[in-house]
Amino acid sequence: MSLIAAIARSRMLPFLVLIVAGLGFVALQAPQHQQLSPYDEYVYVDYLAKVPTEGFLRSGEETGNLARNEISCRGVLGYGAFGQGCNVGSHADDAKYPYSGGSGASIYAPPYFAVTWALAQPLIWTGLSLVDAARLVGGAWLAGGLVLLYQLMRMLRVPRWVGVGLNLAVIGLPVTYWSTTYISTDAPILAASAAIGCLAVRVWNGKSAAWFVMVAALGALTKIQIAGAVGIAALALILGAAGIAHAAPAHTRWRSFIRDRRSWLAAGALVAAVAAEAAWLAFSSVERLKGAPAVQVDTTEQPLTISHLINEAFQFLFAVGAPGTERTAMALLTAEVLTVASVVAVAAPFVIRRLNISGQTRVIAVSILVGALALGPMLSLSTWAQVHYYVPLPNRYGLVLLPAFLLSIGLMQKDASRTRTGILLAAGAVSAAAAFFTP
Repeated sequence: MSLIAAIARSRMLPFLVLIVAGLGFVALQAPQHQQLSPYDEYVYVDYLAKVPTEGFLRSGEETGNLARNEISCRGVLGYGAFGQGCNVGSHADDAKYPYSGGSGASIYAPPYFAVTWALAQPLIWTGLSLVDAARLVGGAWLAGGLVLLYQLMRMLRVPRWVGVGLNLAVIGLPVTYWSTTYISTDAPILAASAAIGCLAVRVWNGKSAAWFVMVAALGALTKIQIAGAVGIAALALILGAAGIAHAAPAHTRWRSFIRDRRSWLAAGALVAAVAAEAAWLAFSSVERLKGAPAVQVDTTEQPLTISHLINEAFQFLFAVGAPGTERTAMALLTAEVLTVASVVAVAAPFVIRRLNISGQTRVIAVSILVGALALGPMLSLSTWAQVHYYVPLPNRYGLVLLPAFLLSIGLMQKDASRTRTGILLAAGAVSAAAAFFTP
């Protein structure tokens, strides 16, 4: 066997391809950014600068000098210049800065910022600024997410080059650009959601029980949207356990379901995720700076209505990978194709009866569909409980569903021919290449 053939057949090659692709994409794109991202990068820079000394951001806290100088020097993409001037010393005039000098990032627990700050330190030692170094760390978040999503696909027997092609397509999505080449709390969502999926599969196989519950709690603590991934994984475990119980004699079904440890672990993960976020919000409320005014955001305060909840229920189902700000025609095409493919893959097990689809695939499809429909209303209700009015959700909040949607596409390709596999791989590679080399 030739060396090239041996490399091509290596189990490690897909992992290597995805790691290089994830790191390389961010390494090429992030240094080209002259301005701050309009997706709250300014306040994330402030949190990142403070996390090594303060640990977390307190509600009502003002942004510090480092973040204010960065926005004064760089400005914000699409909004232009802010502040008193670049490198002028003190930036004490609150009126010159967004939110009248306030932050608003205190709603986030510190895990993302602490990890990103730590990973940025070796890059800072080479002479990069905190902002530039932290942006490059997005490559680690992206590469980790791609590897974990590929691993999830392989655990569920998706063909390896189908998995590689779908993961490469992730790089071509607009949401990937905005969440990984800038400092963004969306950066860890892909990795966290895929990790929860991997652990759920291991729980089904009788392993990693404690890890599943702990990662569910840590994920939701990192960003509330990740609770959506926990919900999908937990529902799949519960439905799977119910299916096994249903096959038992009628008089033992309920007892069989209740005794199935997978049901209890699914419920435990959901409780842990909700409890972690609730504990953080309670702690943040206690730690709020006394007398500090609430941060004023530029939004109309609307009452939460049933029609709003219905609209939010379908928002993420038809906007896969689109953050609301498109980059290029290819990125938009990638998002549209994956949206259509995701909807078809989730719906096919129920509308096309002739398909030879396993019970496992149907359970996963039901869980993904329910999770996709429930995520928007859940987030809207969570926001309403905190601020007592309705805030329309941006499309990028649906990023947490991306691993589930791509998994559903992969599961429909288990019997893909070499030709179809080649087409999927080529399409993903073209999408990634376009994202790589588009300024």
